Amino acid sequence: MRLSNTFLLLPLNILLLVTCFKAHTAESSVLSFTVAAPSSKPFVYIGKQGNPQGLFVDFFSLIKKQTGINITINVMPWVRGMHEVKLGRYDALIPTLYTKEREEFITYPDESLIDFYTVLLKRKGDDFTLNSIAEIGAKRIIAKKRAMSMGKAFDEAEHTGKINVLEVKEHEHAIQMLVLSRVDLVACVEYVCDSSLANLNVNDKVDVVKISDNRLPAYIAFSKAFANKHDINKLMQKINDVKNTSEYKTLVRKYLKTE
Repeated sequence: MRLSNTFLLLPLNILLLVTCFKAHTAESSVLSFTVAAPSSKPFVYIGKQGNPQGLFVDFFSLIKKQTGINITINVMPWVRGMHEVKLGRYDALIPTLYTKEREEFITYPDESLIDFYTVLLKRKGDDFTLNSIAEIGAKRIIAKKRAMSMGKAFDEAEHTGKINVLEVKEHEHAIQMLVLSRVDLVACVEYVCDSSLANLNVNDKVDVVKISDNRLPAYIAFSKAFANKHDINKLMQKINDVKNTSEYKTLVRKYLKTE
């Protein structure tokens, strides 16, 4: 009789083991990855309490809530971030414009994270016009954040010496130099320049000129090691699906001041 009861209980025990195994597998398969990001308000920056804040920080929290994907973001200088991702100590780098050189050590997904215009800032009252990068020439000094890409046309002009670029630590430092007439132009991206101008209260002293006809795609660019283990295009589809929610649209209005 006891033997019969044992055999009757065996299928139930097996079912319980399978259920527990599936639950453990589902829990352990929840994707987590780390992201390095330079300080670029309003996208990401260190707040007054010493913690990362900004659009990407809140967006990643929303992604976790909606999908379970856990993204940890750490703010660090751009050059250090690229180095950390190159070595595989961080899984991804944001927001990353495409360059052929970067593709040697990071992998780009098909879908971008966010798109934006690249812009040049000039002092109000300066009588020169800006229609293209090529016509700026090497006589005028352009300040921009260190190691920051400004798109193919700008980067190529910089690398070939057709324009004169001075790299600085922060966007706001570059704008202050412009206002004080220490440089002639500042290269930046929309949203970041808007935030910096407002923070410095110099909107009345500076004109913003677009230098690209179209917004450039900026990516979550992944380390080679991470991309070899995960389907990054499927991952980006899940991330970008969250953009269709009303919660994300609220974040965009809050941080990017768009309608």
